[in-house]
Amino acid sequence: MPQYDQRTAIEELFAEFPAVRSDLSSSMVGLFSIEMGCFARYIQKQIDSGNREEVGRCYEWLVKLTLNGDDKVKNAVGFSVLDHLVTRDGKVERQWALEAMPPLLRASYEKSARGT
Repeated sequence: MPQYDQRTAIEELFAEFPAVRSDLSSSMVGLFSIEMGCFARYIQKQIDSGNREEVGRCYEWLVKLTLNGDDKVKNAVGFSVLDHLVTRDGKVERQWALEAMPPLLRASYEKSARGT
């Protein structure tokens, strides 16, 4: 039985990363894909600022959700988070964030980058 459903995932997200909660407007609360999208924006800010330690912590949390989440949680990790991360655009050095991505996440990220 999965350890995380949408509510438990969001409760832990807000506990582990309080800045994500502060990025939400009241109209977004309870909308799981949007809440996870806010986490994607948080990760992107960390990537853009070169905060390798925090990006690693975010990746660890996403791996935990991928391994222990129900189908909706796993789907959100891919579509609401990984699909929105920019690790290479030629403008800012972000390749390190792709190289630091755990294999489990990187496979999903690369798959979405190819559009398959």
